[in-house]
Amino acid sequence: MAQADANENKEQREVCPPNVRPVHYSLKYNKIDFVEPFKFEGSVEINLNVVHDTESIVLNGSELDLKKIWVSQNNKKHEIAIDTVKINTDNEQITIPLKEKLTKGNALLSIHFIGNLNDKMKGFYRSKYQSSEKKEVFAGVTQFEAVDARRAFPCWDEPAVKATFTLEITAPKHLAVLSNMPHSNITEHDNNTKTVSFEKTPIMSTYLLAWAIGEFENVESKTKRDIIVRVWTTPGNKHKAEFACEVACKALDFYEKYFDINYPLPKCDMLAVPDFSAGAMENWGLITYREVALLCERDKSSIRSLQYVAIVVCHELAHQWFGNLVTMDWWSQLWLNEGFACFMEYFSADDIFPNWKMWDMFIAGEYNRAFELDGMETSHPIEVEVARAKQADEVFDAISYCKGASIIRMLQTYLGSEIFRKALHKYLKNFQYSNAITNDLWDFLGKESKKPVQDIMKNWTREQGFPMIIVERQNDNIKLTQRRHLTSGKNLTEDQLKVTWNVPISMKISTGKECKMSPILLNERSSTIKFPENAKWIHFNSESTGFYVVSYDEKMITPLIEALKNNDQNLSMIDRVCVIRDTKALASTGIANLTVQLLNLIVACKGETSYPIWDSVLSAAGDISLLIDTDEKTGESFNAIMRDTLSTIYEKLSWNSHQNEDAQQAGLLRPLILSALSKYKHEDVIKEALKRFNDFMVNNNKDAIEASLRSMVFSCAVKYGGKEQFELLRNYYRKTDDPADKSWALRALGYTTKEELIEELLKWILESEEVRSQDKVFPFSVVGSHIKGRELAWKFLQKHWNDWFKKFDGGFMVQHLAKVPQYFVTFEKADEIEKFYSTIDAPQCQRAMQQCVENIRRNAQWRKENIENISKWCKENRAKL
Repeated sequence: MAQADANENKEQREVCPPNVRPVHYSLKYNKIDFVEPFKFEGSVEINLNVVHDTESIVLNGSELDLKKIWVSQNNKKHEIAIDTVKINTDNEQITIPLKEKLTKGNALLSIHFIGNLNDKMKGFYRSKYQSSEKKEVFAGVTQFEAVDARRAFPCWDEPAVKATFTLEITAPKHLAVLSNMPHSNITEHDNNTKTVSFEKTPIMSTYLLAWAIGEFENVESKTKRDIIVRVWTTPGNKHKAEFACEVACKALDFYEKYFDINYPLPKCDMLAVPDFSAGAMENWGLITYREVALLCERDKSSIRSLQYVAIVVCHELAHQWFGNLVTMDWWSQLWLNEGFACFMEYFSADDIFPNWKMWDMFIAGEYNRAFELDGMETSHPIEVEVARAKQADEVFDAISYCKGASIIRMLQTYLGSEIFRKALHKYLKNFQYSNAITNDLWDFLGKESKKPVQDIMKNWTREQGFPMIIVERQNDNIKLTQRRHLTSGKNLTEDQLKVTWNVPISMKISTGKECKMSPILLNERSSTIKFPENAKWIHFNSESTGFYVVSYDEKMITPLIEALKNNDQNLSMIDRVCVIRDTKALASTGIANLTVQLLNLIVACKGETSYPIWDSVLSAAGDISLLIDTDEKTGESFNAIMRDTLSTIYEKLSWNSHQNEDAQQAGLLRPLILSALSKYKHEDVIKEALKRFNDFMVNNNKDAIEASLRSMVFSCAVKYGGKEQFELLRNYYRKTDDPADKSWALRALGYTTKEELIEELLKWILESEEVRSQDKVFPFSVVGSHIKGRELAWKFLQKHWNDWFKKFDGGFMVQHLAKVPQYFVTFEKADEIEKFYSTIDAPQCQRAMQQCVENIRRNAQWRKENIENISKWCKENRAKL
């Protein structure tokens, strides 16, 4: 968003008047109830800068009981009387009318308040855990992003309104008390309590303030510059924190060197919280995480768990610069925080763990998620205006994170790595401890590269969607034409047709002897380039450095497909993923014969051995399977074809790890292949999974299922077993203290195909306290994903929408909730779901609801246009087996 645009839109935002601004908050909590009625009592003194004379003070507050308010100027010599305080619960603003004018200069606002230590995972909330004495107790923790600091204390709860903070908390002596900064003083009292004071913070936004109180233990290490890094856990879990602590030290060292700016705080704490709505939160100096995102064991956990912990830690530490040191101006610029952190998590993890091939994982994960979502009509621009605070949660999605990261990667490739790094250093240095907008970043990148970055990038962030590059062979030339890609296949509107992107296009040209890279910038609707002499094939978007889909004509695609089938080594692994991804994206739009071409591509990959390729192949196969899962005969044929397609890699991998295999590759690939074979009803795989499940659960043989295969075996056993397997797994979920196993077990329960067990499961996850609120929606989503549970999940959602919504009180989780019915494939269901959603007032998930309905309509149209072709293809290809 340009500066002018940003200023214009500020008038529409739900923000406090700019006549008064906080300079410093002195915050005290002198009473916190960790038992009923779960209340906290505190006070805040706010040093104010009165920008111009005013007769009122407006700030944010929600669910707070304001007991006493006073205002003074002139060093507290004169208290200003106030009139009746007005609290607007809709926009969560407190208006304090003054009986005499507050004049320009300094002032002091003091408020005594009582709040709720809630169980909604937002604001200042409670989280249940087991104490060292194995008793069920509660910790007090905070989650303020996006707009929930106002639930903990009255404040100006906007990212651009920065201030400094001092904090003082009184709590039981035996509990650890943590915050952004180190302790400055601890005073013990006779009533078995202590008061902990913390050093003053740097100037920062309210959403980054944090504290936690509980019986925590820690592991500790230091960076090369002696920054103290500690990872805190609930009792009995600190041995699972060592890997994350090691990664954090290496990541901080990496970022300090890369950004050439030191981490500005004296310590970095990271805390595993048993109840947590997001994956993690970058609070400056006190980062909070879901347990599954922080705790693992290097020698026992799966490679997937290790990688997940590593990238989440690297993501949150990247925020200490991008987001904390330099903060976006408003939530419409969220991508400046999240897109960069998502990019940097892979950039840094790739440096720390070079054997992990993290950029391959980026393409298979973040890139593909953004690609699928941004092709939808109900996507949104990276820079999307957020008018109301309650809408802020909606933009924490794959567009802000994954598309943001993808276009940053594209720009870094185009400008060059060192130019990019130098520009980031200057940008961070210039805006440190303040706020920035997107154009500020483009300015620095443009100055450093001497390229028109503003012009190149403006439509990548301001416009919805991404381009389709149409490639046509015209004798000795190649014509390139761009237009917006829509997964629905609908005709573009006039406004959509007007949009053009500046597209950095990389090409890989195979002449039979060598492979050349030749970058160009497509900055107009269409352009013509010379067809290279002796070229066997040309692949556009080599290494998937650009964010676009390529549609080749017959002359261009045929040799490319042949190269893929013939395992041409000049076509890299990521290039193959790109061809499969683009073919799938275009097939869903209804382009003639592409669905059949996609099916041919799937079986052509029979000899492939890499995880990212198989991940893409099986994703495409899963989409086809969804379209035909109500057609039993076609489904049986497709299952047989997929079993044959997977047979070669299955024989190579088998079930057990063995010497001379790439542990990282096999640790990801083996569970992927076995899960697919289970899905496509491979009898031997199902039989072996049930056997290992029984050995693990009944015979207590913990070596029966290696860590990487737990999710696959659990899911297979529940899907093809009965009530016995269901109850064994549910009991395992109740007993295990391994965060990853607990998560896999709960999700796997959703695969049961027995109607009575599905109904029991849905009731249990909604009502039982055995399932934490943070986890409830995930098994529900699994139930909705398969044919036996789809209708039951949808009926349950309609009946209990309000119950589900209250569990989360809005927040991030309702977006997952709104997408539970997305696996239907009929127009009738799309209409039914759309009608139901039209009755629901939930700003936090309106876009998610729209995306759910659009996804159903897209698949229904895809099915309508291609079911006969798919059935015919399945019949013909099964006959060949």
